[in-house]
Amino acid sequence: EIVDGAHFFDHVAGDAAVDQLQRQLATACGAASGGAMMAAAFNPTVGTVVAAKFSADDEWYRARVKGRADGKYEVFFLDYGNVDVVGKERLLPLDPTLGPAAISAQAVECRLAHLIVADPKEDANGEEAAMALSAAAWGKAARCRVEARDRGVLHVTLLDGTRSVNEEMVEQGLARVEKTANRKAAPLVAKLREKEDEAKAAHRGVWRYGDVEEDDAPEFGKPAPKPAAAPSKPAWGKK
Repeated sequence: EIVDGAHFFDHVAGDAAVDQLQRQLATACGAASGGAMMAAAFNPTVGTVVAAKFSADDEWYRARVKGRADGKYEVFFLDYGNVDVVGKERLLPLDPTLGPAAISAQAVECRLAHLIVADPKEDANGEEAAMALSAAAWGKAARCRVEARDRGVLHVTLLDGTRSVNEEMVEQGLARVEKTANRKAAPLVAKLREKEDEAKAAHRGVWRYGDVEEDDAPEFGKPAPKPAAAPSKPAWGKK
């Protein structure tokens, strides 16, 4: 799942745990003999882990309730990293044997190490960055080199063959490099800053209007015009 041009969720390639979990969920939810009655009586609060039926495929997945409004529930799918808004009839209590205490969340949360990108929902540069990351990684097997871990999030260099996706994002002007880094990360950050200098010199992406100071705007400077034919359902928003 691509959240933005530097934030994504993935699975460990070749791990059969996700498929096995989905089979267990299908069996458990299908066996709920009083399913309709149970769903009608079930009123989960924010933070509750539930079984939720995803709108796009009508399959059951583990999810955590993020919010509730107008009789609808916003849920975050623990094993995929995406979100959905569903009615109460698409929620069921989760069998404790399938809960996160028994089986950990299978979506691995990652960020491209030392990169800053704009919000894809608010800025054309951010949307372009999210599309570029999607093209490089969505639905594909790739290697991630873990550079650091912070509160459960892996900060990684994403490798497409021998190419560093991190460096390419910076070189294309789709991402900026963090201004501070620890000494251990200095060689990696130095290479990224070389790519950033190239993007600045060529006025690519966020640098198209010249050098941008970080405090100019959260969108890294003047926002670029929206593409005339932006896709109605960008690939980075799909499950």
